[in-house]
Amino acid sequence: MNNTQETFISRFLKLESGGGITLMLAAVLALIFANSPLHSYYALLLDTPVEIRIGASEIAKPLLLWINNGLMAVFFFLVGLELKREVLEGELSDKRNIITLRLLTKWLDIKTGENIFSETIST
Repeated sequence: MNNTQETFISRFLKLESGGGITLMLAAVLALIFANSPLHSYYALLLDTPVEIRIGASEIAKPLLLWINNGLMAVFFFLVGLELKREVLEGELSDKRNIITLRLLTKWLDIKTGENIFSETIST
């Protein structure tokens, strides 16, 4: 293949939104499988044992636990890296934006607390 010709996949992987689009498609497919007659196969997939062995040591867990623990740790690591980049170079590098963000989060925290409290009192 020529250097000037790029495949669809290589162009898609270079997109900044490629990871988000892939994540959304995976979520939609999971919702479709979980709520269709194929849900038993979906449950079997999530219960599939996955293990890593190094010598006598092994970690054997179902696929669901690998997704919940491993991939979520990677996700929050990437969120932390993105937040660090925003603080150092992006929108949050300006002190006025940080103050605005703090005020917004405090307001949302107060409103969320009020909503939770009012829901528990009314029930």
